[in-house]
Amino acid sequence: MAASKNKKTASGGAQNHIRARLAYLHRASTYLLKREACLTTSESENATSAQNTAQSQTPCQTSKELEQTQEQATLPPQQACISRHYVSQMRGISLKAQQRLSIETKRTFCKRCDLLLVPGVTSTEEILNASKGRKKPWADVLVIRCSACETEKRIPQNKMRSKKLKDRQQEKKNKETQDQAGVS
Repeated sequence: MAASKNKKTASGGAQNHIRARLAYLHRASTYLLKREACLTTSESENATSAQNTAQSQTPCQTSKELEQTQEQATLPPQQACISRHYVSQMRGISLKAQQRLSIETKRTFCKRCDLLLVPGVTSTEEILNASKGRKKPWADVLVIRCSACETEKRIPQNKMRSKKLKDRQQEKKNKETQDQAGVS
C-alpha cells in the first residue's frame, strides 16, 4: 500500500478563494447601494429646499427646464450601476465555478435585472394569502417586487413544512404494524 501524504488543506475547502470573492462582491454591492440611497435622500432634501427657495424667487420656469430636472432625477446613479455589475459578476462567478449561492444571498437580488432588493428603497414587500378568507395560515407568501423591472419573488412563509410523501408512507406502515402487533 502506498503511504498517505499529509496534505494540509484549507479549512474552507478547495474553493475557499471563490467563496471569499463572492462574499466580497456581495458586500461591496450592498455597501454601494446603501451609500447611494443615503446620498439620494440627502440630495432630495437639499433639492426640495432649493426648489422652494427658487420658486419663491422665480415663479415661472420653462417647460424645458422642468423636463431637464425630471430627466436628471430619473437617470440611474453611477453607483447603482456598479452595484448591479457586482451582482452580475457574483452570479457569473458562481455559475462558472459551480459554487452554489446560499438562499439568503439569492433572495437579496433580482434575478432579472441584478438589482439588490432593499425593502422600501429598491423593492416593496407584502405578505399575501390566497386562501379563501385567509383561513389557512400556512398559505402565507412573502411577495418581493423589484421597483426597477417589476419582477416578483414569492417566498413561502410557513414555519413547518409538510413531510415528504415517502416519510408519510413510512409512518403509515409503522403505525399499521404497531396496530397489528398490539391486536395480536
